[in-house]
Amino acid sequence: MNMKTANTFWTADYTGGKNKIAISFCLTLPTSASNVMDIVSIQDASGFTTWLQIGNGATSLDLEVTPNPTTASVPVTPGGTYWISMLDDESSGKASFAVFNSASPYAQVGTTETHSQVTSSAITAIRIGNAEAGTSSSTMFMENLLFDSTNAAFPFDPLIPASGTPPPPPPPPTSSSCDVNKDGSTNVADVQGEVNQALGASACANDINQDGVCNVVDVQRVVNAALGGQCVTTP
Repeated sequence: MNMKTANTFWTADYTGGKNKIAISFCLTLPTSASNVMDIVSIQDASGFTTWLQIGNGATSLDLEVTPNPTTASVPVTPGGTYWISMLDDESSGKASFAVFNSASPYAQVGTTETHSQVTSSAITAIRIGNAEAGTSSSTMFMENLLFDSTNAAFPFDPLIPASGTPPPPPPPPTSSSCDVNKDGSTNVADVQGEVNQALGASACANDINQDGVCNVVDVQRVVNAALGGQCVTTP
């Protein structure tokens, strides 16, 4: 959606009866802007609204909430592209937003900003686009919109899950005793390596059955594993 001109937006009635929603999207800012631009508004059944707004000059992103119109801001660079995560949670009475760089490692810009909000009021409408008098001489785009009223995951960004903690790395692959050359698989190369050890051509470093020597028994164990069987290490 190009939001270059004033009052360019769409509104969707929201009839799900939910009282919280998270909205995330990629935003490319204009290089300059006159006045301010309300780019997201979330309206509730009590007549209150949560706004995400581009500040005058496109140098900040601002959060406003009625009936508490105090502005919370995150500084941004005109013309920059950012990933935005926004939350309106009227079950707990808060509204928040966070800004992230759109390129890896997706570092957060500024801090997460939070306002108090009314409680127990259902969300009734969502407005996306430039719903203000502000205009810009350059294009401004909003892309990849995500709406989540089931879990209202926040912050939702390209790298970190809603818990805010990156997932643990996968465990390292389990090394097999029959993987003689330690390349992660057991195949003919490992058989040849074990044969060399059994013949004394190389040091006995893989005593598969743990009997103190490398011989034909160890070679057979590696052959069995290379053919898809288990690597049996017991005597």
